[in-house]
Amino acid sequence: MENNQVGHPKGMTYIMPLFSASLARLARFPLPAAGLLIALLLVPGRSTGQAGPDSLAPVLRHYQPLPLALPEVRVALGERGTVHLPPQATHRRTGTKDSERGELRLAGGLLVGYDIGPMAGTHVSAYNRGGDRFPEGNPTPFSAYHERTLGPLQATLGLRPSLAGLNAVATLQAAGRPLDDAAAAFPANFWALVHTQTELEQFLALVFSYRPVAKP
Repeated sequence: MENNQVGHPKGMTYIMPLFSASLARLARFPLPAAGLLIALLLVPGRSTGQAGPDSLAPVLRHYQPLPLALPEVRVALGERGTVHLPPQATHRRTGTKDSERGELRLAGGLLVGYDIGPMAGTHVSAYNRGGDRFPEGNPTPFSAYHERTLGPLQATLGLRPSLAGLNAVATLQAAGRPLDDAAAAFPANFWALVHTQTELEQFLALVFSYRPVAKP
């Protein structure tokens, strides 16, 4: 005669008391079982290793270019200026209307954009450090901002947070009054999305290698 009674499958009679006892023990000590995992997941940057603006701000103030590491080569950015690029870096011009624009990609993957010339404007300055004021601009303030002179360059540097990381932005002017033969080479704007101190230092090394192209 078939038995239609719903019950525990064979063997479950012995497993259920053990399972219930385990749940009772977890209820008495919830942190090691579940709370610890949640706490680890909530630690900022634990798995990504991404640096924040507070830790990278000193780099803007204190970075000093290292001696040129051969075989780096000087690459022309159109007719405005030149930069040093390490081996396997690539250069792509993206526009020449009103200003000189393009992209530089380093071997490690860092992508640096540039916009150079009087019509390029200043991408970071005291005017927009609190966020761009014009409607199509970025309203997010720069969380780190610094102005410094390094060699022949007057640099304005900023770090602006975004969902993808930190946008490092640099605007270069000639230190002092620009000479007539270098006027077309400024302002020189550079930007890159950085996640680590190493990437920020790579960005600054490229930026501070910029030199204007003098007229013949």
